[in-house]
Amino acid sequence: MEMILLNCTVYDYENFIDKAYLVIESGKISQVGRMEDLRDSLKDKHDVIDMKNRFVMPGFVNCHTHVYSTFARGIPLKVAPEDFRDILEKVWWKLDSALDLEAVYYSGLVAGIECIKNGVTTLFDHHAGTAISGSLETLRKSLCDVLGLRAVLCFETSDRFDVSACLDENLSFMSRRNAKSLGLFGLHASFTLSENTLSRVSEVLEDRPIHIHVAEAPVDEKASVEKYGMRVLERLKKHNLLNENSILAHCVHIDELEADIISESGAFVAVNPTSNMNNGVGLPNTKLLRRHSVSFVVGTDGLGFNLTRDLLNLFFTQRLLLG
Repeated sequence: MEMILLNCTVYDYENFIDKAYLVIESGKISQVGRMEDLRDSLKDKHDVIDMKNRFVMPGFVNCHTHVYSTFARGIPLKVAPEDFRDILEKVWWKLDSALDLEAVYYSGLVAGIECIKNGVTTLFDHHAGTAISGSLETLRKSLCDVLGLRAVLCFETSDRFDVSACLDENLSFMSRRNAKSLGLFGLHASFTLSENTLSRVSEVLEDRPIHIHVAEAPVDEKASVEKYGMRVLERLKKHNLLNENSILAHCVHIDELEADIISESGAFVAVNPTSNMNNGVGLPNTKLLRRHSVSFVVGTDGLGFNLTRDLLNLFFTQRLLLG
């Protein structure tokens, strides 16, 4: 791909260049400058696109989502879930149990196209479903090979599924990383993971990062304390699962001790404010995360793929929550 973008406004979150040009060679940005400094010889060697004063900026990264949730749009609910566990059992777990590999493939196409339309070029997907073997490779084909997105994929290990198949799918995919995709080790949430399952994961994980839901709703912390006498992140730490660069989704109901644990581990928290509001589970406390030097990123949790909506909702909800 050899092209030159003319008459654009370039913003890379640090630099702002008005009336700019940008040269792309071999799929990479090779030169950025002001239109007044553009050499005519560059135009002769590249395909020329007049941007007509549009913005050119880095693509967004959706740091926690569920691609298969694209099939939930328009579903008429015959029940009214009463709480978070009810939402999982009556909506999401019914949906993922119906997925075969063909459905997984097309969910990647639909979600990926929406990502592209909304400026998202990389996504971290947390996949689930009864068609376990080959599901991550299927997603890679639709998201990366067909659409050209970058993707960080995992399968959510859970006692709802065949745990051995979950382990195999995560490890197999992680061993086949390439320039467009790589894997994390997926786990659903503490309240669907037994001690035996966490021990099995710990045995094979080594220093690989995980991707897991943490304290999205009070039920996660409540179940952990009642069954195991410790909070969710204490439990994950006990099993040596909190490796650097792990993604801990939500963390709405963590406390000061757990924030310290995250900070020490070098993991990232992925906040999803729009989904949290939709599920009525609360909102992330970014002041707590900042106080403990915890890095946080933003995702959509599968509630659409327009990341800018979550960025705006994060701003507004934190103003409301924290002042």
